[in-house]
Amino acid sequence: MKLDEDSLENTIQETLPHGISASRIHAWMFCSRSHQLKYDLCYPGITGPAAKVGVKMHDRIAQALQDGSEPRLPRKWLSSYKDMCQQLQISDNLLVEKQLLGQAQGEYILGYLDVIDLDQCFILDWKTGKVHGYPVQAYIYSMLVDQLLGEPLPMYYAYIRHDKLIQVTKDDLIKGRRLFHKFVDRDDRFLPCFNGGANKCLKCSYRMPCAAVCQGI
Repeated sequence: MKLDEDSLENTIQETLPHGISASRIHAWMFCSRSHQLKYDLCYPGITGPAAKVGVKMHDRIAQALQDGSEPRLPRKWLSSYKDMCQQLQISDNLLVEKQLLGQAQGEYILGYLDVIDLDQCFILDWKTGKVHGYPVQAYIYSMLVDQLLGEPLPMYYAYIRHDKLIQVTKDDLIKGRRLFHKFVDRDDRFLPCFNGGANKCLKCSYRMPCAAVCQGI
């Protein structure tokens, strides 16, 4: 049976509060204190330039895929985009920027997937930053799609800035599952405090509320 967006739209559920996303686990891996400020205490953070560029490029690519047009990207990025689409033989039967909800290890999980190609049967995630692994994201996305479609799909990371297309491996998924389990079993009783001299703290999007909370202001 051919799958299309209309036949799947009704299976996508509303987000439940406190679902575990890859971004949430990445925040915790960076710093358990900033994770608490963002996800438990709901403090606002500072959005850096790189994140703003990433959001803008994702939006442009998503719109282009939905319209069947060419995205407005820097010349080198556009060349990479075209090459990757050709390599994957991407179809026009796509779910684009879809929010999915599922379960893993007894916990609710959620994700915003850049592309699910329903004809070519793969998951694609665009990356505008450095080339490195995202095993937790790969694990969560693979679980979500498996529960949505009833079968696992291969997943690719498209590092558009570096013209690299990398497929997720079994080892990536195993590592992601272990990190997910570690997050679920975390102990939040002992959290680090703000250190104004630490480079990590100076780069953190939650450095201002963190300093205030840690100093009892």
